[in-house]
Amino acid sequence: TKDNLSLNMLKTSQKTLKRRGEKILKLIKKNIIKDLGISLVPSLVEAGSGSMPEKSITSMALIFNPKFIKCSLLAKKLRLGKTPVVGFIKENRFYIDLKAVLPSQLVKLSQAINSF
Repeated sequence: TKDNLSLNMLKTSQKTLKRRGEKILKLIKKNIIKDLGISLVPSLVEAGSGSMPEKSITSMALIFNPKFIKCSLLAKKLRLGKTPVVGFIKENRFYIDLKAVLPSQLVKLSQAINSF
């Protein structure tokens, strides 16, 4: 499994993902965190195939609850930024699940968010 990136990412513990999320939050400007309502929360990702995933796996996510912009516009701006960022919207909040972020991408992710 050392050569299988997908399996390695899925196996990353929630504790490790929490530490990574805390690092990202430290790199994001405080006013951006406030304006975009960013917090770190436990989440679940789904593994499997097709429209019926077979298993949910614990994870951590950055959740955005922005004050001054719709989540759909926030998602679009992040996707179209210098460093594209892809997440998902659920219950009118934007999520970036950290199982999908490599350790080498933490600084780039924080820079993309800071450039908002």
